[in-house]
Formats: sequence, C-alpha cells, structure tokens
Amino acid sequence: MRSKYIFPAALVVSLFAIQCKDENQNMAAAEDAIGKFAEKNYHYGEVLDIPKDIKENYKEIKLDFGDHISSTMTVTPKDFTLGVNPVTFILTGSSGKEERIDANITILSKTPAKQIQYLVVKEYPHNPQNFVQGFQYRDGKILESSGQNGASHIEYYTLGSTNSLVKTVQNADVFAEGASEVQDKVFQLTWQNKIGYIYEKNTLKPQGEFAYPNQIAEGWGLTFDGKNMIVSDGTKFLYFLDPKNPQKITKKIGVASDTAGFEKLNELEYVDGSIYANVWRTNTILKISSEDGSVLGFIDLSALGAKNQKGDDDVLNGIAFKDGNLLITGKYWPTIYEISLK
Repeated sequence: MRSKYIFPAALVVSLFAIQCKDENQNMAAAEDAIGKFAEKNYHYGEVLDIPKDIKENYKEIKLDFGDHISSTMTVTPKDFTLGVNPVTFILTGSSGKEERIDANITILSKTPAKQIQYLVVKEYPHNPQNFVQGFQYRDGKILESSGQNGASHIEYYTLGSTNSLVKTVQNADVFAEGASEVQDKVFQLTWQNKIGYIYEKNTLKPQGEFAYPNQIAEGWGLTFDGKNMIVSDGTKFLYFLDPKNPQKITKKIGVASDTAGFEKLNELEYVDGSIYANVWRTNTILKISSEDGSVLGFIDLSALGAKNQKGDDDVLNGIAFKDGNLLITGKYWPTIYEISLK
C-alpha cells in the first residue's frame, strides 16, 4: 500500500506567516513611496514614477478616481484635472489580495503665469452696505448681487450712483451669491440653499428657480461666456452649465498655475476667452484660460485692499468688464475702482 505524505501543519503556518510578513513589508514600502507623491508636481504627458521594486511586488496597480478606475500611470486630462487630485492606488498582490492607498497628486500648468500690472483711472461710489457676491457692467449700469441672510438682494444701479434703479429682495433664509446676465435673463446663485433664481433682464422680475447639479455643493461665483454659465463653488473647480438645463454640466476644469493649484475661486468675469476670478480672502485676481484652467496671469490688488479692508468680511470680491478696463470692488467697500491693465 502506497504511503501518504502528510504536509506538516507547523510548516504551513510558518509559510503563511512568512507570506503575511512579506505582504506587510511590501505594503509599508508602497505606502512610503506613494506618500511621496504629495511632495511632487506633475504635468500632462508625464508618467507617475512608481519605484521599480513596488511594481515588482504587485502584479497590477490601478488608480481609483472615485467615478472611474484607470490602469494607466500617464497623466492625462481624461483622468486628472489641474490642481490637487485625490486618488486611491489599488495594488493587487500575487495572491490576488488588494491593498488601497490614498494619495494627493498635484498637476500644474506648463504655461508661466505673468503678473499683470494695472493703473487706477477712475473711482466711483459704491454702497458700503452691500456684501458683494455678483458684479457685472453693461451700458452704464451695474448688476449687483448682495449676500447675507436677511439682507440678500439683486439690483441694477447706474455706475456713479448708489441708488437702485430696480431691486428684488430675497427671503431672510436666503444667502445670495453670484449673478450674471444670461441672454434675455438674469441668473443668481445662492450659497447653501441648493437653488438659483431666474429673473427677467432689466426689470429683475422673478421668472423661476433652478436646482444645482449634485456635484456643486455650494454656489459662489457666476459668469456667462455666451454659451455656458460658468460657476464656482469654493473649490478648485469651474463648472460649465447649459442655461437651458442648468442641471447639465457640459464641462469641468480645475485651476492651477505653473507653481501652484488654486481653490476658493469666488466672483467671476468672462472676457475674451479668459475667466477673471477673485480668490476668496486674498487680494489676488487670477486670469484663467477657459479652455483648460491654466492660470495665464494674476493681478495683485493689495494696495486697494489695504485702503478698504478693516475686518475679515470686507474682502476684494467684484470684477466687471468695461470698455477694455476692469471695474473692481469688494464686500462693504465704499468705492468702485476702474483699472486699466498693462
């Protein structure tokens, strides 16, 4: 009778322990290597430099972006947006066991951002009671949206005056945000109410409401490029919405320069293919490519900020295009400045 060989149980346990130890060591090495991605910056077309030993320890490495999974380590606009990208590395070992490691990968623009010089050419009075959220100029008039619960409203007034031509006041539970003329209507955002308002242009008679897409948690800035409404929500993203169906996001871009990513994008103004954006609680206005979110230039308005800021709330926030110049103001500022760009 043929004898059976019994594999010693102790040996099985020992081999299993060795395998676990190897997997733990591999995991620790992978966490260390992937953690260093946060210290690096990448550009489109580059490849994430995963160390050779990490690649050898795992039979497959994938990236989970939340809404899709990719197996390529090449940085492309299909997977990454400019700025910081939270991703999860999925590492599959030889046994089939998956390990997941979170990381932040920063993608910067290849375009150098230039400082844009300016000159103040004129000053106009501004209502210092207005908490400016939306600001637009057309034919001698300003369209302005003012925030704060219990004080939110939208109005037209003549540039050079602080008296309302027409004005619509929101309910006390509404915190108004950005606003813009969109064809024959005016659209206005709210901060956390998750709805926006639609008005008749010129009269500001209410015509309806619209809900935000789920991706947009808060309403901040709003402008119009002639086709799409462009919305900021306090993050690095700018969302392009179809005015006929504001629930539809037609495009989304992140914002970054050649040196840093930017968040807290606030009041917006679209001019000739570029989006000018206030960065909340700074004296900086960014000039952003509407194509890919690259910061093309920036305006440092610290000198104007120093004249008008007395507390945390009265910050720069108001950009309007006027005959080749920009009109600039802020929350509770008593002055609108017309500046020419050099």
